[in-house]
Amino acid sequence: MSGFSKIKKKNFEAAYDEFTAYDNLLPGNPNTLFFKGLALEGMHQYKAAANSYNQYLQMVNQGDQAKYSYGRLVKWGYLKPE
Repeated sequence: MSGFSKIKKKNFEAAYDEFTAYDNLLPGNPNTLFFKGLALEGMHQYKAAANSYNQYLQMVNQGDQAKYSYGRLVKWGYLKPE
C-alpha cells in the first residue's frame, strides 16, 4: 500500500523502491511490474518503463492495466497499433 500512496503523491522514486522491495520478497506478481512501470514513467525513464510494461503484458493481456500498458507502448513507438 505504501507504494501506491507514494505514486499518488508523485514520489515516484520512493514508490519504485517500495515495489522493487516487494518484488524481491514476493517475486512473480505481474501487478508489481505494472506499478514499477508506472513509477518509472513518472520519473521519465520511458525505456525502463516500457520494459516493465512489456513484461507485464507477457503475463496479463486483459483489463485496464493491460490496456494502459499497451497504449503507452504504442504511444512511445515500441509496438504498432493493432
